[in-house]
Amino acid sequence: MTANQIILSLERFSILVNVKIAVAIGLPAVVAATLLPILASVPAYAANVAANITIGAQSKTTDAYSPNPLKINVGDTITWTNKDSAPHTVTSGSSATPDGKFDSSPGFRQLLIPEGTFSHTFEEAGEYPYYCGLHANMVGTVIVAAGGDNGGTPQDTSITALIFPIIVAILAASIAAIIGYARFARKRTGSSGTP
Repeated sequence: MTANQIILSLERFSILVNVKIAVAIGLPAVVAATLLPILASVPAYAANVAANITIGAQSKTTDAYSPNPLKINVGDTITWTNKDSAPHTVTSGSSATPDGKFDSSPGFRQLLIPEGTFSHTFEEAGEYPYYCGLHANMVGTVIVAAGGDNGGTPQDTSITALIFPIIVAILAASIAAIIGYARFARKRTGSSGTP
């Protein structure tokens, strides 16, 4: 093998190595850049919203539950706490007719005693009337919007919250590696890149 053949073989090997390095660096960047917009559109947080059954609620109507109406977003969870001295329920429906969407005390087996709590997560947008199964005059409404900020406390509800920063880190590392490799290649070939 002549010196020219050896040099030609080394150049081909160098090109092959450069292509492999470019793919190894570029592929994660392309994957990260592709996944980033998809993950960015997925909600990563939901809210826990507090509501109360007020003191003296059995003699009240629309002010028996507070706040009323409750305005939340899809995926949010409401936790009602009975602040009254009497037991109550939180039952979805209207005109003392349950609709089966949520009920703190199905069949009145376990009532919401004083300081007792009931939580429900709302998975669909819409308006949800509710009442107390023991005191039908106590009424409230939950209004669930498709999304947005309702002022609740963020709570992680998706693996997206973990994956998103990892994708961003892969993308940033890939970009840094590409820039570093480009500088190394220019320095190796003796080209400064400036005219």
